Amino acid sequence: MLDRFFILDGHIPVNAARIHYQWPVVFLSYTIIVFAAFLALAVLRQINPGDRRSRSRGTLLGAAVLGTGIWSMHFTGMIALKMEMRHSYNFWLTALSLAVAFLFSFAVFRNATRARFTARTIVLNALLLGIGVASVHFVGMEAMQIDGSVSYRPALLALSVLIAIAASGAALAIMRFVANDTKSRAALQLAAALVLGVAVCGMHYAGMAAAVIVPCADCELNPPQSETELAIFVGITTLIIFGLSIILLIQGFLKPSDKHKSSAKWHYIYFILAVFDILTAGVSVYISDLLYETYDDATAIRRTWIGYRDEIVKTGFAAHAINRSGNDVLKNHDVEGERKKFYSALEDYSTRVLRVKASVMASSASLERNGQFNPLIKRLNDSFDAILQITPKIKEAAESVFQMESSGDAQDAFLAMQDMDQIFSEQSKHILLLDDTIGQINVSLLNSLGIVTKRIRYYEYIVMLLMVIMVCAATIYGFRLAKKAKNEEKLEERRRQVN
Repeated sequence: MLDRFFILDGHIPVNAARIHYQWPVVFLSYTIIVFAAFLALAVLRQINPGDRRSRSRGTLLGAAVLGTGIWSMHFTGMIALKMEMRHSYNFWLTALSLAVAFLFSFAVFRNATRARFTARTIVLNALLLGIGVASVHFVGMEAMQIDGSVSYRPALLALSVLIAIAASGAALAIMRFVANDTKSRAALQLAAALVLGVAVCGMHYAGMAAAVIVPCADCELNPPQSETELAIFVGITTLIIFGLSIILLIQGFLKPSDKHKSSAKWHYIYFILAVFDILTAGVSVYISDLLYETYDDATAIRRTWIGYRDEIVKTGFAAHAINRSGNDVLKNHDVEGERKKFYSALEDYSTRVLRVKASVMASSASLERNGQFNPLIKRLNDSFDAILQITPKIKEAAESVFQMESSGDAQDAFLAMQDMDQIFSEQSKHILLLDDTIGQINVSLLNSLGIVTKRIRYYEYIVMLLMVIMVCAATIYGFRLAKKAKNEEKLEERRRQVN
């Protein structure tokens, strides 16, 4: 049973899928988890362990931030993943992985707020956090739907979990010093966030290195596809939770109510994030529709022109059937029988040529707007015309063979057959030219669609960049409001002292 999940003999199948990463998106995944960790540690700092209300709220808020960060990092890393086979994600398992991330983060914050940062607390929370990150990773991998199987190399898999546990322990150990009110508290908090980012990213990418993905025999390779819908779901969820968390921290969510001083402009952050989320979702859905429409067009065109090439091959066989009668009559001397076969084959051949020409030229009409196809379309038309002009010559040559054979003039019949073979050879050249031209059109169309697909992907990158810029802008604005709120608190305190 273990063979189903693990590669125990160390043998990697030769048809295993090759994967690579888009490094800017990889860096984005690390940035997301570092930001989440920094925000979660800020929540932890503001929790008052002696206040039950503050502790409960802080545990929920910190778990939401850290859990979302872990979850968002995983699926951002999966968006960065590029492999040669089609893959998608199950919505419910994707949502389940978010719930798993929240539950483990909740357990970590619950322990962290109930006890001091002792060595025992650090080890326990490191184990919880490491196992939690690994659990999110594997539930997320189960959410991936592919035409193939996923198994793991045990050594690398164990290493990935150890990385998560060890780096989580190091981050929590750094946070032990943050608990003390020192001048370097912010720097230590950032250092802890960076190390915790290494824990989550290290587990994810080491876990992906341990994964061996083997496609099915009928798996479609190298399809144009987009993870826009996944990016929308992950991006909007992350933005909303991070944005609300920043707002709640600014509003003193973890402070006693009598010390709480609201800022009149806090709602601007949420308003900006909400509007941006709607715009981002709309643009992303539009881009996704464009990409899938392009893929559908590419698939339809591929099938159409491959079908035409099949028809040309069948036309070539039909032409061989015409020529065969002329050769066979020299062997069996059955003039009437071979004449009937010839005319039957000639009728089938002529009908096929006219039908294929009508279909191909009808499809070519839609390409005339693109000037690069005009020479190919002209070559197609010329080749069809040449084939139709040669057909009467074949009929005439065949009749000569049949007449010579009927008169018993074997030598003249043989010479007439040679003329017929030459005409057939000329006809075969035009059929091969048709096949080659249709192949060139097919390749040119796919290349054109590939260019469109690349452009659409660039639009996706722009949307992702805008999302990052928006998060940064909202964060900066939030910190400005936080600073203003603190100044208001100081001013209020001075007023109280004066009174």
